[in-house]
Amino acid sequence: EIKVECYLDLLDNSITENGKALTDHIRANLNDCTDIIVVMSNITRFSQWVPFEVGMAAQKDMPTATFLKEDVSLPDFLQYWPRLKRYTDINLVDLKGNQVRLSEFMKEGQCNMLEFWASWCSPCRGEIPHLRHLYEVCGKDFNMISVSIDERDTDWKKAVQEEGMQWHQLCDQKGRKGPVVIEYQVFGIPDCIVLDPEGKIVCGGVRGAELDVVVQDLLGEKAKGL
Repeated sequence: EIKVECYLDLLDNSITENGKALTDHIRANLNDCTDIIVVMSNITRFSQWVPFEVGMAAQKDMPTATFLKEDVSLPDFLQYWPRLKRYTDINLVDLKGNQVRLSEFMKEGQCNMLEFWASWCSPCRGEIPHLRHLYEVCGKDFNMISVSIDERDTDWKKAVQEEGMQWHQLCDQKGRKGPVVIEYQVFGIPDCIVLDPEGKIVCGGVRGAELDVVVQDLLGEKAKGL
């Protein structure tokens, strides 16, 4: 039995905006929380920020209690959040057209990153120059795997060649109905998850300078050139 004597909503009392501002606020304040309490009702069960809180809590191994209003079931997509503590092996396609498993490209005992993108996604393409620099500086110690959700094989391969993406390239050609979206709950791209040498997910959704900080924390002197 769980008894709640006091509840302080640290995430909501100082912000009224949505989108990126809300996301940044949640990330900045989540470390101040000791537990996450999710209250599901007919109104909140399909909210996008509620699963975000649950997902971030799962990544940080934070205790999470879920309270469901009578006759309200947990949305199907929330069932996947506990899996985000570690990566999930899925079927993908490589540049040669071979059916492969993601696990074949993960390096045990090394930091890994899964980058989710698509050729038609302009923000994704805009992130690639930074990823190229990251690979040039840390590629030997930081295993990078880009996973596209392109449904058209030619579009994906053309973009990889145009962008000069020399690290591991895989594709989920089932697009928005494939295992990337279903298993990893990728609601939007670009997106990524970073895993430590033990295979545990340490963060997700970072890019640019924020990604550099994460890599520097994990690799230390090996990431000095970032």
